[in-house]
Amino acid sequence: MLSGFLLYLSFPPLGLGPLILIAFVPLMISVYTEKKRSFVRGFLTGSVFYSLLLFWINKLAVTGQIRIFLFVGYVFLCIYLSLYMGLFSLILSKAKKQLYFILLSAVTWTAFEFIRSQTSQVGFPWGMTAYSLARSPLLIQIASIGGVYLLVFWIMAVNSAVALLFTKKRTPFFILPFLLISNTFYGVLCLRREDNGNRMFSVAIVQPNISQDLKGEESEIARLQRMHILLEKFSVSCRESGADLIVLPETSWPWPVKSIYPVITPHSEPLADTAKKYSTPILAGAQDIVQLGENYRPTNSVFLIEKDGTLAGRHDKIYLVPFGEHIPFDDVFPFLTKIQLGQSDYLPGKNEKPPCSDGICFGIGICYESAFSQYFRGLVLKGAGVLINVTDDQWFGKTAGPEQHADMFILRAVENRRWGVRCANTGVSYIVDPWGRIRVSTSPYEEIILLGTVGVRNDKSPYSFLFGDLIGLFSALCLSFLVLMSIINKRRKRCMMSSSSEAAPEATSPRLKARE
Repeated sequence: MLSGFLLYLSFPPLGLGPLILIAFVPLMISVYTEKKRSFVRGFLTGSVFYSLLLFWINKLAVTGQIRIFLFVGYVFLCIYLSLYMGLFSLILSKAKKQLYFILLSAVTWTAFEFIRSQTSQVGFPWGMTAYSLARSPLLIQIASIGGVYLLVFWIMAVNSAVALLFTKKRTPFFILPFLLISNTFYGVLCLRREDNGNRMFSVAIVQPNISQDLKGEESEIARLQRMHILLEKFSVSCRESGADLIVLPETSWPWPVKSIYPVITPHSEPLADTAKKYSTPILAGAQDIVQLGENYRPTNSVFLIEKDGTLAGRHDKIYLVPFGEHIPFDDVFPFLTKIQLGQSDYLPGKNEKPPCSDGICFGIGICYESAFSQYFRGLVLKGAGVLINVTDDQWFGKTAGPEQHADMFILRAVENRRWGVRCANTGVSYIVDPWGRIRVSTSPYEEIILLGTVGVRNDKSPYSFLFGDLIGLFSALCLSFLVLMSIINKRRKRCMMSSSSEAAPEATSPRLKARE
């Protein structure tokens, strides 16, 4: 259970990131020296870690009976994630040789974090081990080679090597220094570079800090009030900063932007008219309405408006929050949409080409999409020169949730060697460079216009153009092979034991006859 507390301390609010390099050590020593009840010890460790890490779920801004569903979901989610830790401990307890112990720990945990991050329906990569190091640029540069899963693999290899140092067994002395020195050396080489890109442009990030009470109000008066707040922020950004791009957060604009249904949404034009007035392009988050058969469904979208007021492109959120923005697999089984747990009913978007303006293509992710590495890699392969993440983290309240969420996007920038712009309604907003260094940032619940400069890059990192999440996939395949071989060996032993027991009476029968 000590490992559970150490893991929690590695993440915000305390954020003692490098502590992750020894956080698994107590659990690993326990598993290596005492094989019995390994699953239980791992499960309890996971229960401590995930119940503390995800406690902000109980503080989400919801009311009524929805809060009961929320607590039940929180409990089941912690149990589900803790099962991975229990299985990890059980599998690791089978390792006897020390080198195998190190490899098995790295492969198994990397495989589990890869598996639980897959699919846009139920994937949940929150709290992935590597995100604890997001604020330690020196240690995360290998993500540009093998992505977040290579970083997870390295973290677990370091933990297991340290754990073996505390056992009485003889440890391969060269492994731990090699792991630490090689990663640090590569980090130093990367951070010495200052290749900002082909061109630079200025960005104004609007963090309006609109309250949940106002944003959740659907009356015409409340919508007009939100509209005037944002238009004023936009005007100030243009007059005082002369920015080349204005970014507004997720679903901040109260009506669809340049909607194809002007009769339904008569106020869809003012933002585009203002962009034209100040001759400044804008990225704005807003809900829209699209037709699906005979019905209409809302989308969580971001619109790119050119400086002449025309719509350059849009992105509809693909990775919807399970049970928050949709019921998983409701597009496959439409009857699931009738289940009401207080969730929204957004229609997932499609992975289309990033929208472009003035020769700059923007890889846009909305809110939770920042947690999915394969999604942003796909945007870069399709030509994105800058990464954008817009979100509204007010739902978290004053918890560690916004900081935990913000750290994920840093890894997306490092993986793809792209500048990243994060715009949040209530914070944290920032600009991060391709090496994971935060250039400018805001504080939570701060009403501010954040100004900064961003570079456009067209080159691709080894992760982007070659390896992708191969480390995660390879680890998952290796683990599957090991489990399969273990099952086959057990069955083979059972067959041999049963056959030998059947043959035993036959072998003794001639002796009995001889005695007779």
